[in-house]
Amino acid sequence: TGEVPPIIDTKAEDPLWEEKKNGLVEYDSQGEFVWLISQYYRFTGDRAFLEKMFPRVVKCLEFTAQLRAKRLTPEYRDGPPEKRVFYGLLPESTSHEGYYMKHSYWDDFWALKGWTDARGMAAVLGQTNLLGWIDAEHADFSKCVYDSIALLFQLKGIDYIPGCAELGDIDPTSTAAAIVYCDQLGSMPPDELARTFDRFMDDL
Repeated sequence: TGEVPPIIDTKAEDPLWEEKKNGLVEYDSQGEFVWLISQYYRFTGDRAFLEKMFPRVVKCLEFTAQLRAKRLTPEYRDGPPEKRVFYGLLPESTSHEGYYMKHSYWDDFWALKGWTDARGMAAVLGQTNLLGWIDAEHADFSKCVYDSIALLFQLKGIDYIPGCAELGDIDPTSTAAAIVYCDQLGSMPPDELARTFDRFMDDL
């Protein structure tokens, strides 16, 4: 299906068994899988491996797009601000420790990184037919994520980068991961980003 297991073990035939048993879902693994394949290729130059894995990368992206489509409906596009803040995001998950079934920007930032890294792989492999799809998905996804964050500034009266759309909470750790791993520095609103880490330093 393109769904990437968040946890892999040998306790049962289904690698998602423990997650499903406890009613947990995680979506950060979608982008992390693509990032992992890209990183492996960057460090090894193993083109045969990249060629073998790229169809799975595409399946992963297709599943990610299907997930996101659940929040691209008129209910979220045309609803009140409390609904619109979820428009175009990945659905609720438990990916981010400390949250239970929330729209965590952690998932979205990783997914954006997945689209970016997939573009690089497609270019390397000469899969130019996929570039238009990848670029369009990434651009719309990125717009929705940052529109959501901007709307949350108003809804919650906050002046920092939030961790999830429901709470509007501050989480410099996940924000740092969005910068270090997911290359979102250039897209972050600079004033709110600065205040996120200034407040973190003050708290320390």
